[in-house]
Amino acid sequence: REASSTLTAFDIYELLSVLDQVESLSAWKIAIVNRPKDDFDRAKFFEICALNRGYQVGAFQEFEEAVAWLYPPHDP
Repeated sequence: REASSTLTAFDIYELLSVLDQVESLSAWKIAIVNRPKDDFDRAKFFEICALNRGYQVGAFQEFEEAVAWLYPPHDP
């Protein structure tokens, strides 16, 4: 929970290019939980870029919100 990153915007964009090589990834949901350490919210930037490529990515600051997004309640 206390992991940190020094990824730049370019690094994040490069990470997305790697995801493009994973077959059927658009069928999966990816939740990122973080607490931005500065003015650049890397998770939110990743989320925006990934959504533009058709991936289901959500950036959250609270673990519970991420779980609720990943596993929404089913209507009977």
